[in-house]
Amino acid sequence: MLLLFNNAVWIQMLLASVTVVDMVFNQHPCVPCKCMVNGTADCRNKGLDRIPPSLPNYTQELLFSGNKLTELYNDSFVHLTLLMRLDLTNNNVNLIETAAFDLLPNLRNLSLQGNNLTYKAFSPSLFHKLSNLKILMINDNIVTCDPILEYPSDALENLVSLTTLYIDGLRNKTFGSGFLKLKNLTHLAIQSRGNKCGMYGVTEETFKYLPYLEHVKLVNCYLHYIAKGSFAHQDNLKTLDLSSNHELTFNGVTNATYRIASSLEGLFIDAIVSPFAVCVVIEKPFCENLQNTSLTELHANSNSVTMFQEGALNLFPKSLKNIYMKGSRFQYGAYVFEIPSLFGLEVVDIGGYVNRRLPFPSLDDFKHMPVLFKSLSSVYVDDVYSSYPPFTILLPPNLQKLDFSGSQMYFHITRVQVGENNMTEIDASRNLFTEWIGDVIGFEKLETLNLSYNIANFATSQFFGSFKNLKHLDISNNLLGTVLGNISNGNMFSALSKLQTLDLSANYINNYSYALFSNLSSLRVLNISKNTIYALHFDIIHMKNLSVLQCSGNQIHWLTKTFTTSLDKLSDDHNITVDVSGNPIHCNCINIWFLSWMMKAKAKGAIFFGNLSDYVCIYDDGHSVELDNLEKVVADLTSWCQHVSVHFGLFVGISLVVLVTFSVLICSLLYRFRWKLKYVYYAARHRYSTTHSSNHTFVYDAFVSFAEEDRDFVVNELLVKLEEESDMRLNFHQRDFTAGRPIAHNIIEAVKTSRRTLVILSSHFLKSSWCVHELQMAHMESVSTGRDVLLIIMMEHIPTNQIPVEILYHIQSDSYLEYPLEGEKVMFWRNLIGSLKE
Repeated sequence: MLLLFNNAVWIQMLLASVTVVDMVFNQHPCVPCKCMVNGTADCRNKGLDRIPPSLPNYTQELLFSGNKLTELYNDSFVHLTLLMRLDLTNNNVNLIETAAFDLLPNLRNLSLQGNNLTYKAFSPSLFHKLSNLKILMINDNIVTCDPILEYPSDALENLVSLTTLYIDGLRNKTFGSGFLKLKNLTHLAIQSRGNKCGMYGVTEETFKYLPYLEHVKLVNCYLHYIAKGSFAHQDNLKTLDLSSNHELTFNGVTNATYRIASSLEGLFIDAIVSPFAVCVVIEKPFCENLQNTSLTELHANSNSVTMFQEGALNLFPKSLKNIYMKGSRFQYGAYVFEIPSLFGLEVVDIGGYVNRRLPFPSLDDFKHMPVLFKSLSSVYVDDVYSSYPPFTILLPPNLQKLDFSGSQMYFHITRVQVGENNMTEIDASRNLFTEWIGDVIGFEKLETLNLSYNIANFATSQFFGSFKNLKHLDISNNLLGTVLGNISNGNMFSALSKLQTLDLSANYINNYSYALFSNLSSLRVLNISKNTIYALHFDIIHMKNLSVLQCSGNQIHWLTKTFTTSLDKLSDDHNITVDVSGNPIHCNCINIWFLSWMMKAKAKGAIFFGNLSDYVCIYDDGHSVELDNLEKVVADLTSWCQHVSVHFGLFVGISLVVLVTFSVLICSLLYRFRWKLKYVYYAARHRYSTTHSSNHTFVYDAFVSFAEEDRDFVVNELLVKLEEESDMRLNFHQRDFTAGRPIAHNIIEAVKTSRRTLVILSSHFLKSSWCVHELQMAHMESVSTGRDVLLIIMMEHIPTNQIPVEILYHIQSDSYLEYPLEGEKVMFWRNLIGSLKE
């Protein structure tokens, strides 16, 4: 009991302490500012025109940007002597009294940028008490066209601890000798917004008294020229940033790096040429000035570089690891021979930007590049395929990451052989690699490959065969739906046993091979969203590490029981996210099991379905509901299904009886009148397709219907006796049927345009379905028109029990002639000719 009492006392004391702290730091003394326990007073964007005198005296950080402060007086910070950071950015300060900062000896960081100060307002003693100040920002203040302005060296020379200075650039001015005292100043940033930095040029004297600088930024300062050796005084210079000076060009940068310190590690020269520049060539002196430096990073984005002068790449220092040249417009030239010489290179980013097209070399250009491109068989140019040996590419031996996305390169990737390399990541997205044929050999160490947004519509099953260590593959936003539905591409990913993420989204996939993912045992993330998939019928039970299955935005009505069972088994070991949102899930009695499974899996917590408010369940009557309240939807649907089940069962039983009876009746009638129906169909087709007028003039005396085995009799005897000796015209199908027409159409036309149909009846005839079809069509013609059509010649004795009922009826109903196997045949031919001429 005593223990419980003591705990209650401690809890009450803790609550009281929290209340006191809240009153001290958040109540009236700080309004409208917000003071926090860590000593920060946040007064940003409050419309204040003075420093609140009631701020706590233990404030260490005052954030006062975005207000309306115009003047700083000697007593403005009299109660804030513990300040370590003071941010007065973007006020309207135009006056600072001489002793305004004298009571801030602990100040480390001071920002006065974005005000209306001029450097003439900085008295020599303004900062003399700030011996601990390390960071000073006084840029974005002055208008640089004033010719009498100078850098305030006499005001800044007392900041002995200063390490970082942001200042505006003055035209044709130098940093005075007073800056020589700032031995700790290593970071100088001259950058401004708008037109507040207009240095125009840099001379050898500009930074003469700043020898200790290690990091220099001259950004967006309208630089047009830099004199040779302007940075030769900075013996410890590590980074130089000259970006966003569009008139500087590579010639200006070449002057800037003349006699530059060997300690240089990073050169940043983004956007140093006009956006409309053409034929930008990096020449040898540019690279030669960097040859003896410690350069590891070169940033030259947005410069429309076309090529390097021959021999230039060989002059880059071996220490160079990273090159970023996005937005270049590289054309092919002799410099490509030198690319493998960049031994230290690890990262290259030469990606493009939207709406930019790279020039493509001709076939002859490739043939004259035997070092980098040893052959051309891997490239389609305008659908012209060259059958050379494998296309060989030689790369820097230590290159690990290559990004040329958005370059609009248009290749058909066929046979490619890559030289020895350490490549682990390639981003070739947003190009025009429309056909992936392969083989691609030499990327055995590759782990990440991005081929998305390439409008690819063809890929072979062996294309990814050599990517044995691939872990991340993105081929989304292509046109591979038809390819993946082809059974021959069912093993397209079979070699990728180490693959962890696969993105197939937005590929117009409707169907796919069952074995498409069969060997992806290491897969963790599978994205097949934004397609037109109706069912998930692939096996996942072997994907022991699968944690994300993204299949939103398809046409999935439910997951099969086999698939949900596999998900349940996988979720026993680890949690899985299965996103089926944006699919037309069915809300009916047939699908209630799936909705119930979702509810149970959600309750179990091992399978996460994402935001259920993004799921739409569609009822049979067309209305839909969101599944954010899944339990209620399942309960309501279950109740309704139980209510209608009895009535539905009775209805189904009666319907089945009626349906079976009606089906039997229809089938009987169809079978009874099958020949009549066939005749009507083909006769109608003949009537609408024939080109001659419908009359009673016959083209042939007889249409001969016979089996192929009786062809000798027909050709050697029948045709001779009837056509040659009796001047009759017979329709003989191997001679007179119209080529290219359906056989059934030729048969009905032969029957209708012949006076009689002469049937050569034999055992072979009875075995031929087409012969029987011809006989039936002739019979239906006789019934339909009332004329005597059929004339049967019995070639042999056939037992009655072997003759089908339909044909036996014709034999008994119609006249027939027996072909004499022995004796005189004159009477047979006389009777046959007479019957045909009646």
